Amino acid sequence: MQYWHWLVGISLFFLVLERIFPWRKQKLLRKSILTDTIYLVFNAHYLNIAIETVQIFILLKLNDYVKINDYLSIFNIELISGQSFIIQFIILFFTHDFIQWLIHVSLHNIPVLWKFHKIHHTIEELDWIGNFKFHWFEIVVYKSILYFPLAFFGYNSNVLFWFAVFSTAQGHFNHSNLKMSLGPLRYFFNTPVMHVWHHNLLLKKEEKTVNYGINLSIWDWIFNTAYMPKNKHPKKIGIIDKNKIPKSFIRQELYPFIRFKK
Repeated sequence: MQYWHWLVGISLFFLVLERIFPWRKQKLLRKSILTDTIYLVFNAHYLNIAIETVQIFILLKLNDYVKINDYLSIFNIELISGQSFIIQFIILFFTHDFIQWLIHVSLHNIPVLWKFHKIHHTIEELDWIGNFKFHWFEIVVYKSILYFPLAFFGYNSNVLFWFAVFSTAQGHFNHSNLKMSLGPLRYFFNTPVMHVWHHNLLLKKEEKTVNYGINLSIWDWIFNTAYMPKNKHPKKIGIIDKNKIPKSFIRQELYPFIRFKK
């Protein structure tokens, strides 16, 4: 099975699960559903193809510059390429997630990066499809930084594939409208009950963004950025200046390079 088969299956699974066990009252056909669906298709498929094409082009140019035969050998040390699937997956799981956590913190605290990440936080009704609502430049930032540790360790392609499938399922789960905290495992894995507070609408200056975790919650518990009250969810989610951001997919993708008049 190809990745998109898993993407469709995982998406349908959470779509049905949210209809059966909804946590918050939300409409399926809300105002932004078309835009969110376009993000899902574009970011999960077309943008990935474009980024991989550019990466190969750049590496080939570097290869020509340093005059070596294997263009990947510029960075690819393949430190653990001979290890078992399980060992590679565990190392990938922890290293990848921690780097993503650091990037996520940076996206919120570096103003120029926040301009791109705020597109994700325009979500006002959080559910599984929000997992892929990201500005294209944010994904470029993630993939550019994450390429180097991936090449350094030299993971097997099969490991990368199943990690992508797992991360998609975990991301859908985190953004889903489900009241699931996983009991004691909440101190290890991210959950929808925890992640919804990351999208909390901050109305006061003293309020801080919390719960930056991607797959894992442990980094937030370790670095004191975790917040997960029992039996509560935010009254509102989103950002204060949402009206400054255009509604359509094309205009959001061009934001903040072009400022549109209302």
